[in-house]
Amino acid sequence: LTMPKKYVATTSLATFSTTPPSMKDLSFTPDIREQFAGISAYITSPAILKRVFIEAGIIDQDTDEQKIHNLTSDFSKQLAVNFIEKNAVEIKLIGGNPKEMLAILNALSSMFITEFLNPSLTSTQTAKDFLKKQVDQQQKKLQEATDKLTTFESQNSSYLPNYGRIYTTRLGQIIHELGETETQFKTLLA
Repeated sequence: LTMPKKYVATTSLATFSTTPPSMKDLSFTPDIREQFAGISAYITSPAILKRVFIEAGIIDQDTDEQKIHNLTSDFSKQLAVNFIEKNAVEIKLIGGNPKEMLAILNALSSMFITEFLNPSLTSTQTAKDFLKKQVDQQQKKLQEATDKLTTFESQNSSYLPNYGRIYTTRLGQIIHELGETETQFKTLLA
């Protein structure tokens, strides 16, 4: 009687910092030890394992829920998450199919990196979207003010001949400054 072969595959994930962008303002820098229980629960959770199995090509979206439950339950027993050092964890998987194990560890690593180690991408995109919206609003207000000034000037130019030239000059300056500001913001948003 021969026992089936068992393989052990591991991957290590290290970070310089796992500080969410919102905590940076508080000058609080947690290391991975403080987040380890949550990270371990996340990696071994049935919902995450289901996503991993789909990404690894082991199951598809239409797989029966009972089969998914059995598969995630079995794999969570074969999966271990260990704390290595200040900012590193090791994910260890024991199984009988090395190719499948590699696909699972790669999918888990990708999810970990995307969702835990790269929150600044989402934060940066949110900030960029906010700034673009603010720039658009300010440009609209400036355009409305420019239109009102132009209308006022044309309606009252005979009463204010000296001011008409001043307003026209200033309006030209404002339009020029708007163009420069718009170019600067487009450069920042690019």
